[in-house]
Amino acid sequence: MNERIFYAVVTAIIVLGGIGIGVAYHDSIGTSTASSTSPGSTNAQTSSVQPYQLTLVVTTQNYFNASAGQQPAFFVLQNNTLKSSANIVLPVNVPIQVTIRNYDDGPADTAQAYSQIVGTYNDQVAVYNETLVQSYAIDPTSTSASGIAITGGYVTNYVDNLSISHTFTIFSNTTHKVVVNIPVLPLTVEQTTFELNQPGGYYWQCEAACGAGNSGFTGAMSTPGWMTGAVSVVNMSLSNQPYTLNLLVVQDQPWNLTATQPAYIVLSDGALYSSANISLPSHTRINVNIFNFDGAGPLYQNSYANVTGTVGGKIFYLNDSMVNSSATGSSSNPTGIAVSGGALAGNMSVDQVSHTFTIALGSGSTINVPVGDTATVQASFYINQTGTFNWMCMDECGFGTNGMQGAMSSPGWMMGSVYVY
Repeated sequence: MNERIFYAVVTAIIVLGGIGIGVAYHDSIGTSTASSTSPGSTNAQTSSVQPYQLTLVVTTQNYFNASAGQQPAFFVLQNNTLKSSANIVLPVNVPIQVTIRNYDDGPADTAQAYSQIVGTYNDQVAVYNETLVQSYAIDPTSTSASGIAITGGYVTNYVDNLSISHTFTIFSNTTHKVVVNIPVLPLTVEQTTFELNQPGGYYWQCEAACGAGNSGFTGAMSTPGWMTGAVSVVNMSLSNQPYTLNLLVVQDQPWNLTATQPAYIVLSDGALYSSANISLPSHTRINVNIFNFDGAGPLYQNSYANVTGTVGGKIFYLNDSMVNSSATGSSSNPTGIAVSGGALAGNMSVDQVSHTFTIALGSGSTINVPVGDTATVQASFYINQTGTFNWMCMDECGFGTNGMQGAMSSPGWMMGSVYVY
């Protein structure tokens, strides 16, 4: 029988109270019950509960063993650190907003059945990358444009299986049917929301043949924490969960007929919004995730390579080349992953800085988050006052002799306001 169509996935299922082994035999994408009642494409939310935030990162330069070499892996980005995806813990009966940053640049053989988005709100996912987002200046004749018109990316319920890089697919541990299926395209940030309405053990699996062996279904594909793992769905108190601000940084946005500029864009509920006016709660822990598609640029104001105003005075950042995890267990029989890579730092080398996200709070108080080359950055901070403040990129990434024109002086591009309520 064709190994690509029919295979066995053996996954260590870690559940509350002990460890079990789940064996899944499947040759179709038959689905079981999942919530899809909220229209994620219109940002409507029927639940009064704030979504639980799950941020996943896929990197490619992780050493598996001598025969497989480097293999891709899913990681959980949480609390300013990178964690194994071998056992993902999620709340029951709560909207779960998942954001996936994929650093893998190529597709892998994927059955057409996994082209369909399953189990998310409206069975849809929002897909963004630098080439898909093509926002433009409202007044391109001015050196200081009046704002930005946000456009680009798309929301879809189906993608071409020949374009799929990975999938994040959750299966029922009892029926082995698909509960959630999210195909992930190369070099993208994707976002969608789903709910899991039954507590207990599930498992997740990438269904793109991105592993080792002739079939592509060994190596990372069959090792927990790489391209498979457990999902434990539990009752969870979310009364003190942080507020999350997701930002994309994209370059090459049309400014006029001859020039392009970079821009910060807010990603929320699967849609893009201008960063000209950002609203944040006061006296609340704010987690900011910045997904940067831009390379490094010259930072002339060296002090802005230092982190200020964040919890612990640090940020966590990574890109594909910075994550170098390795397999655990014997080299002939890897059993897990030792997570390694990324940096928890209070400063960054000036030649690594691509942009900054800097909020001036007055009286000399500043929140400064430097953003590295093609980096995913996570930081936490509090703003314990209300009012309207200014944010700006302090890396000279505009045009003109000092790089401070264009995007640097235009709301919604590299500057704007922050309203704290």
